[in-house]
Amino acid sequence: MNKASGPRRHDTPPSTESPLPEGRRGIDYLEGSPAQSRFIRRLQWAMLLVCALAALGVLLKPQTELLRLSGVAGFVAVILATRWALRYGAEPAIKFLSLGLWSLNSLFIYMYAGIHSANVTIYPFLVALAGWALGIRWLLGMTAATVGFLMGLGLAEFSGMYQPTPRAGPILVALVPTGVLIAGAYLVYTIFINFANGRDRLIATGRQLEERNAELLENNAALTESRTLIEHVANHDALTNLPNRRLLTNQLQQVLASGAGRRGGALLFIDLDDFKTLNDTLGHDIGDRLLKEVAARLGSCVSERDIVARFGGDEFVVMLTKLGENGIESAAQAEAIGRSILARLNQPYQLSYHDHYSTPSIGIVLFGNSGDTIESIDELFKQGDLAMYQAKAAGRNTLRFFEPNMQALVMARAELEAGLREAVTKEQFCLYYQAQVDGEGRLTGAEALIRWQHPERGVVSPAEFIPLAEETGVILPLGHWVLQTACRQLAKWAAKPDMAHLTIAVNISARQFRLPNFVEEALAILDHHGANPQRLKMELTESVMVEDVEDIVAKMTALKARGVGFSLDDFGTGYSSLSYLKRLPLHQLKIDQSFVRDILSDPNDAAIAKMVVVLAASLGLAVIAEGVETEAQRDFLARQGCHACQGYLFSRPLPLEEFEALRLPR
Repeated sequence: MNKASGPRRHDTPPSTESPLPEGRRGIDYLEGSPAQSRFIRRLQWAMLLVCALAALGVLLKPQTELLRLSGVAGFVAVILATRWALRYGAEPAIKFLSLGLWSLNSLFIYMYAGIHSANVTIYPFLVALAGWALGIRWLLGMTAATVGFLMGLGLAEFSGMYQPTPRAGPILVALVPTGVLIAGAYLVYTIFINFANGRDRLIATGRQLEERNAELLENNAALTESRTLIEHVANHDALTNLPNRRLLTNQLQQVLASGAGRRGGALLFIDLDDFKTLNDTLGHDIGDRLLKEVAARLGSCVSERDIVARFGGDEFVVMLTKLGENGIESAAQAEAIGRSILARLNQPYQLSYHDHYSTPSIGIVLFGNSGDTIESIDELFKQGDLAMYQAKAAGRNTLRFFEPNMQALVMARAELEAGLREAVTKEQFCLYYQAQVDGEGRLTGAEALIRWQHPERGVVSPAEFIPLAEETGVILPLGHWVLQTACRQLAKWAAKPDMAHLTIAVNISARQFRLPNFVEEALAILDHHGANPQRLKMELTESVMVEDVEDIVAKMTALKARGVGFSLDDFGTGYSSLSYLKRLPLHQLKIDQSFVRDILSDPNDAAIAKMVVVLAASLGLAVIAEGVETEAQRDFLARQGCHACQGYLFSRPLPLEEFEALRLPR
């Protein structure tokens, strides 16, 4: 290592507020500037010189002022020893103390002239000088003891207790004053050292406590901040920063427990209509932007004392308090706020390059002054959900209050779902067939319509259980059974000359058609039963097209290549878009019965029906109308160019045997 780069002795002096480091001795290591260190060394040498001259003066036996000067120096040495013992530690103090003790002895000699014994004069100086010069801890201690002993011997000689003789008696005589001196010196030394060390320890401990206290304060602040953040995250929705279900539940518990809810409160359960469609078509980023905007609009519709929370997904809950003194007032105020929320959320959203419209369905449940006993908060939440689903069932974009009879509807729905699942396993279903005819009234095929043959309720209409089957997923095994049964029937009709030309139209749910293996499954069923694919027509609704159009087109193309035809059912009632319509490998468009029903009295329905016919012709597609019940309706459709029909005018849906016996031209 380069010497210039190593540490130098006086570059960084040790701290003046702490004891000397282990292994350092003497005043060479005292704190201070180089000038201060030089002054202390010069003082030390000056005192040593004074003491030496005093010793020389004793030997020469002159009565000089050197003895008194040495004594004064001894006082200075003791004072400095005390100061440095308190500030720097024991070792440098003992050096000065050893000189100071002998110097005071010189003053003692000066005051009591005529004492020239080496025991009192020269020996203590020589021992003190050796201890000071060597600077060894144990020798310093021995120095103090020796000085005390010799001074005690001198005091015994001076007082006449002892006359110098060769005997060993003086040693015993000197023990008493020696012990007194040593004990006193040790006591003073102990007080100095303990006080100095104690002071240093107190200072060090105080600083440690201050540093630890500062560290604890800092840690406590960080811990408090972390706890606050954790509590916020645990109680708020990450996307909208609204209170979550947990926080709303706690707030509602406090309101009910404190009695604040006795004046009347309400929970508004808000669900966005068709939010999944938005997410699937425009992406989750756009969906998140809509949720944030809805959260902001809800906050602007309520007061500061009310709470807007997000339960998850597209469901929000608003808690209103202090609405009114009775149930009527509370209901009126809750409805007014609900109407304002409806109006606010119906305004367009600027989510991408164009305006987007979203509507809510709102369920309202009152609490507090309704007079009803609420068993738990969960019960309130269930009632709010029921009211919200009733709003959806009523056509969406509206609000409904919870009513006790809603519970009966829920129980009935649960019972229906359990029965539906049992019906799948026990095969309690059958197919009815409704005739489809051409412009001459000839039977061209049939639409297969499922019926549930309930063991207790009899035949259950599909309008009652198909929506439930869609929601619960039962539609998948149900749709598979329908496709199996229809293909089996096509194979049987192929063996009958008067039935071989008939087609069967099968409704395929969007959920079923999106199955990854649907094409393989359908072709396997056709091959298994030996049915002619050209006699199978799959009816799809527009809801199939709202998700992954490329996959839908690929599946339709693969099935069409085998001869399967496709009809777009309920055209014009859903998410009609000419951009995807022209891409689909369709065979037929179907005019919904809702347009046919009032086609003669409602100009709008008539215009829509005519538009569908024109559109089908322009795309090279066939067109068929369902729900035809009168000759006038059939004639009107024929004049527009629609000749294929189905409806009660020709036949209602019939069991297989009755359909096969149907008297229609073939």
